[in-house]
Amino acid sequence: MSDEDPYGRPPPPASWQAPIPAPRPATATFGGWRLLSLVAAGAIVVGSLLPWAEVTAVLVGQISVAGTDGDGTLTLILGAIVGVLAITGNKTAAILAFLGCLAILGIAVYDMANVADAISDLDQRYAHASIGSGLWLVAIGSTVGIVSTLGAARHAS
Repeated sequence: MSDEDPYGRPPPPASWQAPIPAPRPATATFGGWRLLSLVAAGAIVVGSLLPWAEVTAVLVGQISVAGTDGDGTLTLILGAIVGVLAITGNKTAAILAFLGCLAILGIAVYDMANVADAISDLDQRYAHASIGSGLWLVAIGSTVGIVSTLGAARHAS
């Protein structure tokens, strides 16, 4: 009696297998990648508006150089485009967003090298300089964007 269900039906035959669930559509797993790509684009846009270099000098005080004073305008525009492409959710858009993030990371690394070179030229007795939080945020956002857009492209239809 324990092999039967409460309605008195006999157990299934030994050769019986549970039905195999249908595969999930690509959009079900793509949503997470798309969201991560959108967050990365937001980080790029915000980082483009924040300081890219900060200098504290003895007689002058603290000076910040905004990202939009230089290449930050380009990263801001590219970051916004990456965000729009992330929303669309197709494979071509994901690949274009990947290329945009790759370009943004190239710009960030180039500018980090320039700021680091300028820092090494400063006389440390009179001034202290550092790479600003905005440039770090752009570099991190573009790196996350590269990974997430690759995932999005892989799972897009």
